[in-house]
Amino acid sequence: MFWLMLIFGVLSSLCVWALQALPLTSLGRGLVGALGLVNAGLSTFLTWRLMRD
Repeated sequence: MFWLMLIFGVLSSLCVWALQALPLTSLGRGLVGALGLVNAGLSTFLTWRLMRD
């Protein structure tokens, strides 16, 4: 579970970088932003679950 949490955190950081560095259309920005938010949420959930156990 620790490695999943770490992977989701890295993917969230990658999505933030892509939003700032790449010239994306509105649809691309929306998709990358949504993916980043989902990754951040999953990473936070896994962190909470790992700390609870």
